[in-house]
Amino acid sequence: MSAFKVALGRLGFELDARAGRAAHEVHDDSLRRLPWAPRSVEPTLAVRLPGMVTIHKPADWEVDGAASEPGEHLPLSSYLQSLFRRSECPLVWDTGQSYGFLHRLDIPSSGLVLCGTSFQGYYALRLQLDTHRLRREYLVLGHNMAPSGLTEIVARMDVAPDPSQRKSISDSGRPSQTMLVVSAHVRQRQAGLPEPGGNMFITAIRIATGRRHQIRAHMRHAGHPSIADARYTCREVRVAADRDSQNSSSNAAAKQSNLQSNYNNSSCCSHDLHTSFCDVGLFSTEVLRVCY
Repeated sequence: MSAFKVALGRLGFELDARAGRAAHEVHDDSLRRLPWAPRSVEPTLAVRLPGMVTIHKPADWEVDGAASEPGEHLPLSSYLQSLFRRSECPLVWDTGQSYGFLHRLDIPSSGLVLCGTSFQGYYALRLQLDTHRLRREYLVLGHNMAPSGLTEIVARMDVAPDPSQRKSISDSGRPSQTMLVVSAHVRQRQAGLPEPGGNMFITAIRIATGRRHQIRAHMRHAGHPSIADARYTCREVRVAADRDSQNSSSNAAAKQSNLQSNYNNSSCCSHDLHTSFCDVGLFSTEVLRVCY
């Protein structure tokens, strides 16, 4: 392993030198301006080390790459490019190398993202991820009261044949394993109502496989979909309306539209959960922790 690490380090050094020479031929070496969006929260730099950084990604930002298409979500690469010039860190400007990002984090979720700012740093992190020396821990708020005995979800995943590309559970899919620790049961209290609202639970999750949307699909498969997830929501969604507005179809439509908008955007509040629970060691080892 040590010889392989040395060889990987030399390869990274050579690629950095080559990319640096190409970057100096580019005349525009200015920093990129961050895109602006209403109600958006800017990312922050959690850790900065030679050749690598850890970024805290807010909800609604996309960990973009070569396969990404311009859309309504803010690209996380723009934040990197607002910090590092092309001549200093060519990797974070390289679309073909996914700007140095080592893993994805779904758009509705917030949390930590590893990124290499040099090829040497990128390969050092990639080796640790691929050999499971780095582990990611997720904190998820789910529907209903999950039993404490729910510690593992094993179900093959495939792509559903619909435009949303939502992952489905299928015997012909790829093997997928999710490990859980149910840490708390939560009962929501609605404003103005004496009785508690819906039941929820908080769970720490570690994935043995990194399939796209694995946590969200497995949570839904287990009957406990994550909160504020319109793509993998419950099969039944109950909407309570004021009695005074039941006779007005326009008011009801407006309420439904506002509720759906708030529901889709409510993953922003997961940042508060992250702040409250970030120092709780639910597993014996954790490196990254993110919130859905």
